[in-house]
Amino acid sequence: MWSPDGEQVAFSVGGAEVRVKNVDGGSPPRPVTRERGIVARDWHPGGAHLLASAVTGGELKLDLLAVPVSGDEAPRPVMSTPANEFGGRFSPDGQWLAVLSDQSGRPEIYVVRFPDPGGKWQLSPDGASARAPDRAPEWLHDGSGIIYEAADGNLVQVSFAVEGASPRIGAASTLFGGRFGELELEGWDLAPDGERILAAVRLRQEGSPTLTLVSNWAAELEPSR
Repeated sequence: MWSPDGEQVAFSVGGAEVRVKNVDGGSPPRPVTRERGIVARDWHPGGAHLLASAVTGGELKLDLLAVPVSGDEAPRPVMSTPANEFGGRFSPDGQWLAVLSDQSGRPEIYVVRFPDPGGKWQLSPDGASARAPDRAPEWLHDGSGIIYEAADGNLVQVSFAVEGASPRIGAASTLFGGRFGELELEGWDLAPDGERILAAVRLRQEGSPTLTLVSNWAAELEPSR
């Protein structure tokens, strides 16, 4: 993933290490943390921290960690419960975190403060998609709402605002007339301007696949005279 200033990329290596590399190619990748089953999920807008999910404890569950990009400090827990915290996304101002977790017994979307949680609010009224449990919600570019994949595969948008010390979460509204779930998606992402969604759609093949038998194929490799 890209850093907010576009000068670095972070990536996971074998589920055991997260590395950061300058895009100018002037230096080799440097490890910033080594944790069991760790996967980088997002980069804080301030640039100093990565959000990562990692296997913690002896129960093989996933928790969310804040990983200092400097590599000089140990990661610290951001959200750690007896359930799985699969992934999350920082808000554009970096003060909130939208999280995909199954602590209710099914995948749901929650919002917590960052860096100090100090409360938790459920955003999804009817569950989130378990088809791709690492599919984190996406914030609108101005922080005014969150889009996530619902349990039925459709995309849902929920408005978000902060009043005093607590967030105000609006009613969930289904996008695209509730037909997004019919596309058999392989994945999707929200454009930085919040105006478009890029989706990888599985193509449907009409009819039966064909098999072609090529005989005497070795002759095709001989140089022509």
